[in-house]
Amino acid sequence: MSIISNIFKKTNSKLFTIGPVQMYKSTLRVRSKQLPYFRTNDFSNKIKKCDHLLKEFIGTKSSSKIMYLTCSGTGAMSATVSNLITATERVLIINSGTFGKRICEICLTLGIDFDQINVPFNQNLDPNLLNNYRDNNYKAVFVTGHETSTGYLQDLRQISVFCKKNNSLLIVDAITTFLCDKFLMDEMGVDIAVISSHKGLCISPGLAMAVLNKKSIDHLNKNRKPDFYFDFNKYISNLSNYQTPYTPAIGVILELEDILLKIKKMGLNKWLDKVYNKSQIFRNSLDNRVSIPKHKLSNGITPIIFKDNIAKHMYEILENKYSYITNPSGGDFAKKMLRISHIGNLSKKDFLKLNKAISTELNKLNKLK
Repeated sequence: MSIISNIFKKTNSKLFTIGPVQMYKSTLRVRSKQLPYFRTNDFSNKIKKCDHLLKEFIGTKSSSKIMYLTCSGTGAMSATVSNLITATERVLIINSGTFGKRICEICLTLGIDFDQINVPFNQNLDPNLLNNYRDNNYKAVFVTGHETSTGYLQDLRQISVFCKKNNSLLIVDAITTFLCDKFLMDEMGVDIAVISSHKGLCISPGLAMAVLNKKSIDHLNKNRKPDFYFDFNKYISNLSNYQTPYTPAIGVILELEDILLKIKKMGLNKWLDKVYNKSQIFRNSLDNRVSIPKHKLSNGITPIIFKDNIAKHMYEILENKYSYITNPSGGDFAKKMLRISHIGNLSKKDFLKLNKAISTELNKLNKLK
C-alpha cells in the first residue's frame, strides 16, 4: 500500500476513542479556515459567548471564572494545584485509577502533602471510608469525576457532603464527564472543575479550562507565586476584557464557539441523551463472550473485557481490517481490556457495526482453538 493510500485509509477511520473523537462536520469546516488576529473586540466577543455558554452547560453562576489555558487537561490540573494549594497545606485525593494517580504525582512534584483513598477496580467508593479522614483540615479534596482508564463514574454528591462538613474545597477532574454525563457544578457542590477541549466538547486538543466558583477564587494563593505562565490571577484580570494574558489556542476557541452553539441549538439534555443512548445501544448489543466492569459506568466510555489475552490482537484487527480505532488500555488491563467511547460524530449504527466486527473476530479466534 502506498503512503498516500495509507494516509487516506487513516483519515477514513472511525474514532471510537475518548479524545480526540470523531469530529462533527461543522468543526472540520471551522478548522479549515485562516486564523484571525486575536487582540480584537471581535475575538473578545467570541470568548464572551463561549464563557456564557460554558457556565450555562456546566451549571455555575455568572460570578464564577473560567481560565482558558493553552494546554492539555493535565496542565490545567497542575495549574489548579499550584494556584490553590501551598506546601504548608494538605489535601485528600480519591484515587480510582490512572488519572487519580496523576493527581498524586502532581502533588508529589509540587511538594504538596496528601492522603489518598484508593478505589479498587470493579468497586464503587464506600462513602463510609470518608469518615476515617474527617477533622484532618484538608484544604481540598481532589477527585476524578470519570476515571477514563476504567470507565468508573464517581458519586460526587457524597464527596461534596464530606467537603462541606470539613470546610474543604471540592476540586474535580471533570475532563471526561462534562458533556458525557449530567454534571452541574453548583448543584453537586463542586468548587473547581477542570475540563478539556478534545473530550466531551468533541473539538481539537490544546485548550483546557479550569472553572472556579466565587468561594475558590477567594482561596487563590496570594502569598506564593505559581508558575509564571499559569498564574490564575493574570487570567482573571484579562477576563475583564474577555482576553487571555498570552496567545490562546485561537483555532480551538473558534471550534469551541461553534460546538457550544450546536449544543445550545440542540439543547443540553438532548445532547446528553444522545451520548447515553449510544452507550446503551453498544452495551446491550455486546457479544456475551465479552464483559464490562461491575462498577458504576460513565456514559462516555464502555471498557470491554475479553476472557483471553486478546485485547492487542482485537485492537489491531479492528484498526487494520475495519478502520475502527478504539482505546487500548495500559498496566494490568493491557492484555484483556479495550475502551470504547460513545462521544463524537458517531451513530447508533456505527456501534452496532463495531459489535458485529467484534463478534466476527471472536468467532474466528474460537475456530483456531
